[in-house]
Amino acid sequence: FMGTKKGYLWAIGVWSAGAVAHALCGWLTVQFEGYASAAEMAAVETGSAAALLIATTSVWLFVAARCVLALGEAGNFPAAIKVTAEYFPKKDRAFATSIFNAGASVGALAAPATIPLLAQYFKDLGIGGGWEIAFVIIGGLGFLTWGDILKHKWHIHKYRLQSKIILATSAILITIPAVIFYFHDFSSETGMNRILLSLFQSVTTRTAGFNTADFGTMSEAGLFLMVVLMIIGGAPGSTAGGMKVTTFAIVIMNMLSVMGRHHDTNISNRRIAEDVIKNASTVFVMYLTLLTAGTIMISIADCLPLMPSLFEVASAVGTVGLTTGITPGLSLVSKIVIICLMYTGRVGGLTLVFAARARLRTYESRLPEERVMVG
Repeated sequence: FMGTKKGYLWAIGVWSAGAVAHALCGWLTVQFEGYASAAEMAAVETGSAAALLIATTSVWLFVAARCVLALGEAGNFPAAIKVTAEYFPKKDRAFATSIFNAGASVGALAAPATIPLLAQYFKDLGIGGGWEIAFVIIGGLGFLTWGDILKHKWHIHKYRLQSKIILATSAILITIPAVIFYFHDFSSETGMNRILLSLFQSVTTRTAGFNTADFGTMSEAGLFLMVVLMIIGGAPGSTAGGMKVTTFAIVIMNMLSVMGRHHDTNISNRRIAEDVIKNASTVFVMYLTLLTAGTIMISIADCLPLMPSLFEVASAVGTVGLTTGITPGLSLVSKIVIICLMYTGRVGGLTLVFAARARLRTYESRLPEERVMVG
């Protein structure tokens, strides 16, 4: 009964409320039972009655939060049907429907059986960590990009412009940081371990949030490079957060076009639309504003140096989940700031703006134009 975009916004809001309710389960369990950790629960010697009381409280709190979350998840199937009917030709709709209908079930069954075997296999080969890199890259490229890869194979000239931008920018953002990490932060390592450490940090910071290195021993230049990667994130329509690689690429290409005195911003023999450039610039400035404001607030609230504060904020805005180790000791104000930044980063800045003002304002008349000096 509501438009597709508005329905998506409602689903995001309800899903987020359910996620927050899940977070409250642990806190409420502590308040009701007084057990702050699993170790404290295991140390209880009063018998099955206490264990039953803890389990009952936790289960019912979980069920209540899950019911709220289910309201948001309930829109997944009809939304997928709507997208399939609107964007896929009739001959491909059955195949698309089978993918989203079976994907969740097949993934849940296949992952526990295959991932441990893969992890052990690569560990036996002495390249533990390499398989995670492959999974992270796959998840960070986005569904449309993989659709082009599966459909056109090596015929890259047939890809969508978006897929070309994603692949080229991702390759640059993996290679250049990995080389810097290799020669600077991990120069004391040797062999395959040095290569994997360098590659892993350049990949995981944009998507996954795993780490195989001690950030406390890394240089400030390395940490700042990771901040940049976390803010950029992955591809649109992927599992990654951040401002997205397409946003970063369009802003950079627009800058080069202005510096080259070109009237249009062109990429791969295609002209980028003005509204796309405007949206990319808006998202870029919005993420920089969130990064700056959040860093200053946390640094002031907890009297912390700028680099650890910057790292925490970038991790929150990019929904990465990495930390230099200061997160548990943050004050209540800083934790609230981190929560708000994580929510904004996950939902997306433009989504929140469009949710607040869903209709595009149009005017029959326009104000006089006047040029202003910049730069």
